[in-house]
Amino acid sequence: MREIESSTAKTSRNLKGGVSPRLRELWPLLPALAFGIGLRIFQLGAQVPVGDEWHNLDAIWRIPLPEALAGFDPRFSLPMVLYGKFLLHTIGLSGWGLYLPGVVAGSLLILFFPLLVSRVLGRSAAVILGWLLALSPMLVLYSRFYRPYIFTCLLGLSSLYFGWRWWEEKRLRFGLLYALSALLSMALHIITGPFVLSPILILLICRRQITDLPPPLPFRQLLKISALLLPLIILIVIPIIRAPDVLGKKLSRQSINMSTLRYSTELFSGIPFFLPALLLIVLAGWGLFRLFRRHRGPLSFAAAACLLECLAILLVAPTSVASALVFSRYMIQALPVFLLCLAAGIAPPGNINRGLRGLTLSASGLLLPGLLLFGPLPRAFFHPNSFCSQTLFVEMLQGNRASRIRQCTANFRNDPEALSPFYKALSTLPPSSCRIAETPFFFRLTLNKEPWLQEVHHQDVVIGLSSCFSSSPPAKGGFPCGLAGLDFRSMVFLGGHREKPDVDFIVVHLDLVNEFAAKEVRRSGLLRKLRQQLPPVPRMLEELEESCGKPCYRDSRIVVFPASVRGRQLAGSLSFSPSSI
Repeated sequence: MREIESSTAKTSRNLKGGVSPRLRELWPLLPALAFGIGLRIFQLGAQVPVGDEWHNLDAIWRIPLPEALAGFDPRFSLPMVLYGKFLLHTIGLSGWGLYLPGVVAGSLLILFFPLLVSRVLGRSAAVILGWLLALSPMLVLYSRFYRPYIFTCLLGLSSLYFGWRWWEEKRLRFGLLYALSALLSMALHIITGPFVLSPILILLICRRQITDLPPPLPFRQLLKISALLLPLIILIVIPIIRAPDVLGKKLSRQSINMSTLRYSTELFSGIPFFLPALLLIVLAGWGLFRLFRRHRGPLSFAAAACLLECLAILLVAPTSVASALVFSRYMIQALPVFLLCLAAGIAPPGNINRGLRGLTLSASGLLLPGLLLFGPLPRAFFHPNSFCSQTLFVEMLQGNRASRIRQCTANFRNDPEALSPFYKALSTLPPSSCRIAETPFFFRLTLNKEPWLQEVHHQDVVIGLSSCFSSSPPAKGGFPCGLAGLDFRSMVFLGGHREKPDVDFIVVHLDLVNEFAAKEVRRSGLLRKLRQQLPPVPRMLEELEESCGKPCYRDSRIVVFPASVRGRQLAGSLSFSPSSI
């Protein structure tokens, strides 16, 4: 009993230590931080928003501020929409402005989480943890994706840390910091509620001294923090209660199955192959056992939060939760805890001899480059790539044959008609020799083959916004014509007798829905909806011919206009098939 108590007390002292002294001790962590930041900012300003990012982007301009504050829509995150509105009406809504907070949150996770647990883990394991956080494909993806998951991941860890410190030291300031972290996380995404509220639930339940856990908190402190949390939680929950129909659409009767768990292990481990991912799960299990023997109290605290979150997801069953990608991102707050256990499983024990310790560290040194080289990052981060996020989604799901995102990409690559001779001709030019505007554009991951086309032709790609060709408001995946404050490098407005955009070619897809209808669009209702969203193509062609001149290329799917002097020069030098002009 005394050994356990002394171990728990030692763990508590280690968690209390300052960050500055540890930073001097952990200088090997700085390369991991630098490399992680590099992955998170790679071509960041040129990225085209895709997929679920458009839920927030659409709400920025479409939903008035009072309606956004008073209502509830689970598709967008209110704090992120408010931030986007602030950018739009002040310095401008740009790619860098939109994604930079996520990069900062992801970088803070790489730096501070290993520092906080360094004396519990040991120096070697803390450095390994830093590299695992830096190289985790899921953390890289959501650090550069306009969704709340990287923020809830950081805030979830903060709520656990401050909750434990509050329990240990009985200081009200830690209780206030815990409450702030929990409320911000819930405001960003309500699904995180069970995870971030688990500390207060544990503290309310543990009103008696329990072995390996700190003495109970004074009831007065618990009452104060609970009194602070409850009204603010009610403010978050009231809009949900007022919109049961909206909430009902977000819930489903889907359930998690073995396929969900299998591919979730691949996503958490960062390797899109089951057997290597299983090996990492075993190592994480070994690390969990080692940590539990030495630091039972804090680890039980974190494990309870992960378990409660998982049970809540199983009970609520959000839409598409059977998808490993959806389940994993809802469980992303548990990912750093998993990587913590993995680092503990990889790192050598402190009580082995120097030779064996060196051998173990050498094996760890080989494992980390292996995670990078055989993981999805190298295949997603090529240059130029305006769709790193979508490419990373596809590569992360490489082992999941049931994934619609993966299937659609495979269909593009296997379709001989999908690659126009125009793109083949562009591939003969040096990379980034010209800038192409593609229009129209569907934001869905399964209806966008631009990443694959860019992988073939290696030229810079932007999206041509077609809202100026129509008098009706644009569908999701676009912005109103000439929206003031929009400053994306990856999007340009076309038509409406505006100045010609800074591109060399404008590629107009004659029937974008038909390009996908054969294999990708299975629902007739969705097919009709997509056709209604298309801009008037004949008007587009007429206006573009007036402003740019005759097209330089035409086939059954696309018409290409040279939009600059350089574009005309390149068009004259490129070799097309005789029937293409």
